[in-house]
Amino acid sequence: IVAGIWEPTNDRLNSINEEVTRITKLVDELRKLAMFDSGKNNLKKEVVNLKKYIEGIAYNYEGKALEKNIVIKYQLEDLEVLIDKEKFAQVIINILSNAIKYNNGNGEIYIKCFMKDDNFNISVKDNGIGIPKGEIKNIFERFYRVDKSRASNEKGMGVGLTISKSIINAHGGEIKVFSEVNKGSEFIVILPKEK
Repeated sequence: IVAGIWEPTNDRLNSINEEVTRITKLVDELRKLAMFDSGKNNLKKEVVNLKKYIEGIAYNYEGKALEKNIVIKYQLEDLEVLIDKEKFAQVIINILSNAIKYNNGNGEIYIKCFMKDDNFNISVKDNGIGIPKGEIKNIFERFYRVDKSRASNEKGMGVGLTISKSIINAHGGEIKVFSEVNKGSEFIVILPKEK
């Protein structure tokens, strides 16, 4: 800064651009959250082949995983499920993105879908940094991030899992989390089979 004038260097302009992008994403996520909070989350359900659906979404993240030497492995049953495929994609994306983000690398992510007790189950299991036991109950709260110091270099809004849970609830389902620090986490989405 010379004589009170802010010099627009490339680094500064790039920094501003990154911040604008971050804020734009945050506003978009908050808009989605507000939509679910207000109940305007009318689902447009259709029959979807769960195996092809999950593969179609996850394949787009294999490159990001390989950058950290993470291999995504699949064990998907050929199942037909009734979901809002546009909204439900956010659930898969949020959980899978976290599995990649909070992984130190050189690991594996297992994605499974199967029937259990007449319910559809989707499991995403990783061997990442894990979640402390006392914090698991908080991870679906908006803007909550586990252990800010460990995740300080990871960009995130802290609303992804909140939105995911809202979408799952709207489908009449539930989400369970099993995790151990330094061993990894498993997120299981359970959807009831519609009569």
